[in-house]
Amino acid sequence: MLRSLSVAVLITVGGGLLVMAHAQTDVSGDWTLTIVSDQGSNPAPMMLEQDGDMLKGTFGESALEGTITGSEITMMSEIDSPVGPMTLTFTGMVDGSDMKGTVDFGGLASGTWTAVKN
Repeated sequence: MLRSLSVAVLITVGGGLLVMAHAQTDVSGDWTLTIVSDQGSNPAPMMLEQDGDMLKGTFGESALEGTITGSEITMMSEIDSPVGPMTLTFTGMVDGSDMKGTVDFGGLASGTWTAVKN
């Protein structure tokens, strides 16, 4: 009986720790996002608002939407480019007040990105 109680307590505590380990990262706020590509390094302000795993905000003057699951982040922004409208797709990881990952320029090119919370 005591052994069964001990196992039940361990399962309950272990499950609680697992849920805490997968707690949602909050990325709401102002960031400086820097894109690095063959064209050079371009910093821009980014503002994010988070509602659960959904993200909305701005990147420069463009709207930005995305999702966050744990520390994995995906964001998309449609910008005007010399070749017409282009969707930038950012994928990466969040580590506290830093983010980094790769960016796809509408299938035409790619680069890397970093973001630091202001």
